[in-house]
Amino acid sequence: MTVSTASSSATPPRPRVLFISGVPLQAQLIGPAIRCLELARQVSQVADVTITASHAIERETPGLAQRPFQSEAELLELVQAHDAFVAQGSITLSYPKLLLTDRVKIFDLYVPVNLELLEHGRQTSPEQRQRDYRNAQATLQNQLAVGDFFLCANDRQRDYYLGMLARAGRINPITYDVADRSLRNLLVVVPLGLSAERPTHTRSVLRGVHPAIAPQDVILIWAGSLLDWLDPLTLIRAMSLVRASRSDVKLFFLASTHPTLSDSHAIANRAATLSRELELLDRTVIFNPAWTPYDERANYLLEADIGVTTHPDHLETHFSFRTRVLDYLWAGLPLISSTGDAFSELIQQQRLGLTVPPGEVEALAQAILKMAADVALRQACRANVQQAALAFRWDRVAQPLVEFCRAPRPALDRLADRAADVLPPDRISGVPIAPALVKVQSEIRRVRRSPQARIVARFKTTVKHVLRRRYTTSLYDRTIEAEGPLLSGRRCGQVFHAPAQWLNGIEVFFGTFGRVNTCDLVLHVCDSPQATTNLAVSRINAWLLSDCDFCVFEFSPIANSAGREFYFWLESPNAILSDCVTVFRYDDTGELVFAQRYA
Repeated sequence: MTVSTASSSATPPRPRVLFISGVPLQAQLIGPAIRCLELARQVSQVADVTITASHAIERETPGLAQRPFQSEAELLELVQAHDAFVAQGSITLSYPKLLLTDRVKIFDLYVPVNLELLEHGRQTSPEQRQRDYRNAQATLQNQLAVGDFFLCANDRQRDYYLGMLARAGRINPITYDVADRSLRNLLVVVPLGLSAERPTHTRSVLRGVHPAIAPQDVILIWAGSLLDWLDPLTLIRAMSLVRASRSDVKLFFLASTHPTLSDSHAIANRAATLSRELELLDRTVIFNPAWTPYDERANYLLEADIGVTTHPDHLETHFSFRTRVLDYLWAGLPLISSTGDAFSELIQQQRLGLTVPPGEVEALAQAILKMAADVALRQACRANVQQAALAFRWDRVAQPLVEFCRAPRPALDRLADRAADVLPPDRISGVPIAPALVKVQSEIRRVRRSPQARIVARFKTTVKHVLRRRYTTSLYDRTIEAEGPLLSGRRCGQVFHAPAQWLNGIEVFFGTFGRVNTCDLVLHVCDSPQATTNLAVSRINAWLLSDCDFCVFEFSPIANSAGREFYFWLESPNAILSDCVTVFRYDDTGELVFAQRYA
């Protein structure tokens, strides 16, 4: 009798990887959503993949499970059901508890949002610009502090993020000697990719369809959005010179609006205005009035003759990765580009088209005329583009991530402690007030604390109590509610876990009731709510605060903070009802609205 025995080396279960999209997954896909979906498809070869987003997922994703979430609690539950998650952008700003999970954390840093905001923020108020940049920078620093594996888009970005990882203490003997001296166990280049399937033309969309575009015209296409860190204005001025020589060269902007951004980029309106002033609008320069669905873009690309992208010479350009150029490679289009970014170097090295210095209208016009007139040049560039595109196929560029997801593991240094002492108790870190402003502050204090101000404050408080009015607002798509005034003799606090070393600050969200206050705010950091000594104390005067904004309490870094539980509490020892601030809590969790900062 033969007895069969089961193999002692059973196949291990496939890892479970969650892809978190920070933008909608809908018909009108933008770059981050495209990247999320395509990387998820590649990783699904070696892992069981789920895609999630805070919005309804409107696209079918064959082979990939879909689980949209409605709250931070639902998202954390999803994370706990997987071995690792891949997240991009500012998702951890909206859902900071992602930073505290014990799952393997993979952060996709292919868009340097902090550098984009340096340009986009120029259109906002100085206060808003500083606030947005601070949030983007803090988000990036927190991700670098706790992540296990990082993705970027090119070698320039890798150099940039290596510097930031070194600043965060993530380049150390453990990550260097024990793991991988190239640091590719921690940070890898994964560009945006191209589908292995060639684009197909299914219907006419421009030639003989748009009244300004004849079948024989030479069409330049600008794929993607009009963004503040790009330079369509130089291109439009160049088209004015081109038109004087050839009326059959047309420029088509594929997207003049953005499907997800609530704050429109000012450059889009400026581009339309300039086209109108130069009498090019709807004649030589045409703007597509709506965002083109992802699956429809091939029809526009295949009817074009030349792909074009222009940008200024600034920091964002140097570290950028232009998604639109991938569309040009996919469609086999010869390119015209400004110099200064990584793709312009590729264009020059592999003869994919022509490059011109940023902002040079005459040089750009000559390049357009040369490419439009020289059919043989366009054909040679097309052949080179088709060859270059092979290196950007998704199944090739995604390999570093796929290999990591075969067996996702925590970074070896993430839980390692650094030998350092805790801060001495009652360390005070304050913001000095210029002597010239002391008199102003004294006058404000006198007015705020006058008998009249106290009576008015008491009356308003009584009315709100009788009417049961709630002071609520929205922060990063979450509802927050004012807890009440922080008065003398009252304290409020919060327990939190520190995910990284060198905790050096707490940001707390305050309301000032729309007025200038002069009370002092003191933040204490302790080991627990029962602790009688402070690890750090930071004091700030309330007149430095803006209404409904974060206030930063900084203190000397706590070296061995990673993995520890802390408690911070706030007091305002000299506050009165007419001269005080309020703190906020999240409606869904009841926790104070705060963020952590690390050196």
